[in-house]
Amino acid sequence: MAPDDIAIAARLLLEARASHRRLAALPARYVPKTTSDAEAICERMAQGLEQPIGAWKVGCTDPGTPGKYGLERPFCGQVPLQLIYASEARVAHADLMRAVIEPEIVFKLACDLPPCARPYGNEAVRDAIEAMHLGIEIPESRLVDDHPHGALGMVADQGYAGRLVVGPQVDHWQTLDLPSQAVMVSVNGRCVATGRAARAMGSPLTALVWLANDRATRGEGLKAGQYISTGSLTGIIPIHPGSSVIADYGTLGRVELTVE
Repeated sequence: MAPDDIAIAARLLLEARASHRRLAALPARYVPKTTSDAEAICERMAQGLEQPIGAWKVGCTDPGTPGKYGLERPFCGQVPLQLIYASEARVAHADLMRAVIEPEIVFKLACDLPPCARPYGNEAVRDAIEAMHLGIEIPESRLVDDHPHGALGMVADQGYAGRLVVGPQVDHWQTLDLPSQAVMVSVNGRCVATGRAARAMGSPLTALVWLANDRATRGEGLKAGQYISTGSLTGIIPIHPGSSVIADYGTLGRVELTVE
């Protein structure tokens, strides 16, 4: 795509975000044709947010999923600082541009992970982590659910980044077998989904390493204090007005959200 077309596609999505309306589709000229096109729109959209970035989300982390959707790799998006909540948050259903949630493992960075000459490995990234938290992502979309652009539309639209609920800090997380950690999600007291952390690229730490290297190659890097939501452990779960959501991670703790 031409740079001007990328800029216009990003502007259309930003305008939809600002006006709280979802687009049925992008005009044909501004539809991404490749993963690189979609990522370029995503990057340009991020530049136009003009809001401090509090968190990153990593998407399409379930092994085999990128190829299933015709993508060359996972994707990411930014969550503005003001859309990060603590557990037991109350969010108005009418404020959401897509009423779904996903339980995820979240890391908080203690120091920057800037561009560097060599790819980051597990040890370097692990050393940069301040804490591990339990979380619930609230993905949002500036495109309607049945838009015709497929996964490329999702990547372009900030990877459907929306909001993030950050739950309790997990002590001694370095000693855990991260891939085996389980979660059960209940809505209004009824179990609606279960999953394990292995769904996030085999391990949430692997997803964070991927993001650190992806951002490093784009000349930006990750910043101290940012949260990283590392991928869904269950898949998407619809929510409705009046939903009382609990993501129960067993002995690690739980995250709660009320949808008003």
